[in-house]
Amino acid sequence: MAIWPFRSKARQPSGPKFEDDAFVDLARMFLRFPQDPTPGNELLDASRFDLSVESLGAMDEHLERMRLRDLEGQDLLKFVLRGGAYVGEVIRRHTPMPRQWHWVDYDQAVALGPNLAGLGKGLGTIAVLWDGTDRFTFPLAKVGKYLQNGPEDSVQFYAQVIIAGPPPSEVESIQVGGLYATRADDGSWRVTKVLAMDEFAVHLRSYANKFAQQPTEVDPAKLTIGGLNDPAGFGVGHFPMAKQGFLAGNPMLIKVVPVAEDELEGYRIYLEAMRDGGTATT
Repeated sequence: MAIWPFRSKARQPSGPKFEDDAFVDLARMFLRFPQDPTPGNELLDASRFDLSVESLGAMDEHLERMRLRDLEGQDLLKFVLRGGAYVGEVIRRHTPMPRQWHWVDYDQAVALGPNLAGLGKGLGTIAVLWDGTDRFTFPLAKVGKYLQNGPEDSVQFYAQVIIAGPPPSEVESIQVGGLYATRADDGSWRVTKVLAMDEFAVHLRSYANKFAQQPTEVDPAKLTIGGLNDPAGFGVGHFPMAKQGFLAGNPMLIKVVPVAEDELEGYRIYLEAMRDGGTATT
């Protein structure tokens, strides 16, 4: 069964090996490959799949139909690889210069971005897009997550976000390890810590401590998550938030401190869920 054509671009003398040609082939195979059709191919209106961003609206509709099939095994592998390749090729074709995305396999991605090793190798991470800097995105994983979660994981919306890219101020202003003060609805000030960032979200830890005035200095050792029966209330060990949403709260940086390993427990669970979603999919 021809799932991956293994037609890779030759490695440059000092650069990574790209899988761009192979994924162009896979995107074509998603639409038409009579020798080994993609599951659900008989439901496709190929005239709507022209590698435009608008065509991903048709892809969302198709994914919604395919959710009912509960694909497994080789059928799931074939569908996610080829469907994810199509989504990724739309992103590659419509991202404005000078930004360029290239397909790299999992091992190459980990060599380029060691933090990706925490995701583990699965169907959603077997190949990813890399922009030549420090950003990666996961079209295969997104297709798998739609199959699992439905319209909340729209591939069209996902692609639009990736193609638009983050505003420069967003990238520059949020610092991993940053302790930020934000004003609550009751007028008090709370402290939130940035644990990690990815292409979609900032991953945060909020503390129960309240301050009457904007804090300009805090002792991290005195910050607490609290609990349900704590008179001071409770915080949250980990939660993701859209970067725009975080910035909309006008967070004020107090200082930057290390992120402890035990603070990343919730984030690791999130990464595991992302990986599992890809096998069910940035």
